[in-house]
Amino acid sequence: MKRDLDSNIKDEIRAILGGPERLLTDPADLTCYSYDSGGVSAAPSAVALPANKKQVSRLLALASKFHFPVYPRGAGSGTTGASVPLSGGLALCLTSMNRILEIDPGNLSATVEPGVITGDLQGAAERLGLFYPPDLQVFRFAQSAGM
Repeated sequence: MKRDLDSNIKDEIRAILGGPERLLTDPADLTCYSYDSGGVSAAPSAVALPANKKQVSRLLALASKFHFPVYPRGAGSGTTGASVPLSGGLALCLTSMNRILEIDPGNLSATVEPGVITGDLQGAAERLGLFYPPDLQVFRFAQSAGM
């Protein structure tokens, strides 16, 4: 069942995101978030562009309260349809959250936001004498959240 977001919910989302420019509702914009590389297509009711984890947390709390689906996505390079909003609702585009927060050579670990591009993380690791192993053909635009 397709779930549309009413204008009151969209207003609450805009308030969480800090303004109208971070919530896309124009049909042309929605089309850009309606598919991945797998060939399945369905448009969301809206696309949120959060800037930080607090906004993501508040959006998920709102979705829980009003029972609408949320589809996290990055660059849309996936092939499984996981980011395709088959039931409408909200596409949660995480590309703005793209910082490498820490690379810890002693623990061989990295802390990143979900929109970090794989190639950028690989480059940062290499500068520290490390290797980040995923060898994806889409490393120039695939993002950490999708891996």
